Amino acid sequence: MRLAPIVAWMIVALGAGDTAAAGPKLLEPERAFAFSVQALDERTIEARFAIANGYYLYREKLHFSIEPATAGSPSLRAGVIPSARASAS
Repeated sequence: MRLAPIVAWMIVALGAGDTAAAGPKLLEPERAFAFSVQALDERTIEARFAIANGYYLYREKLHFSIEPATAGSPSLRAGVIPSARASAS
């Protein structure tokens, strides 16, 4: 009879281990990096990302294209260093 509580504890412990090993659920990209765009004038568009807490968008990974028009280089505002962003929250 002493074996039953030990087996029950092992089942609970193993189940909890599986949950912890799976890690946190990640947001869908569309939710983690909500994108919006608007025309400011006939020659300028503004593209924005609303980035979820704990997610980071790296400047060097951004690429833009506009079809069929040609565009100049995008102007990007200064980024936020992750440690500074975390402490600002």
